[in-house]
Amino acid sequence: MTDAFFAHKAGELVPAPHAHSPWSADMLHGRLLGGLAARAVEAEHGAPGLHPARLTVDLFKNSPLLPITVETVRVRDGRRIRVADVTLRAGDTPIGRASAVLLREGEQPGGTRFETEPWDEPAPAGPPTVGSGCRRSTCGSSPTGDGRGRAGRGRGRTGRWWTTSR
Repeated sequence: MTDAFFAHKAGELVPAPHAHSPWSADMLHGRLLGGLAARAVEAEHGAPGLHPARLTVDLFKNSPLLPITVETVRVRDGRRIRVADVTLRAGDTPIGRASAVLLREGEQPGGTRFETEPWDEPAPAGPPTVGSGCRRSTCGSSPTGDGRGRAGRGRGRTGRWWTTSR
């Protein structure tokens, strides 16, 4: 079993030394702040029959390995939805916020359910060429010949294209 990332002391969450970021040994790992927000929402706003539907986390700045306080406020509480906001602080400094939406279980409504048709477009064979809908004379070209273009401004700027593999 691994050690906990935080210890709860006097209303604060004190990070353990191994809660550091991969970028710096004296900075708190950002994903742990999202976990603290989720934990607070679940503890303070969760209820039987309510399920998390969305958690949005915004981190304002890097947090040093200092004790963290987490405050929540219920924004909306309806029959089917509950919304809560979370503020994360290191000392007196806000370092992040989160917004959570919880939905209550319910019966599926009757009637026909809308479903989109599956995407059935083949992947492109290569970059777009001039005259194929590309509006730039340099679409699909690259000074290095690799077809990816290059970033930049002004003279010599070329287009970019992407393809995904499945």
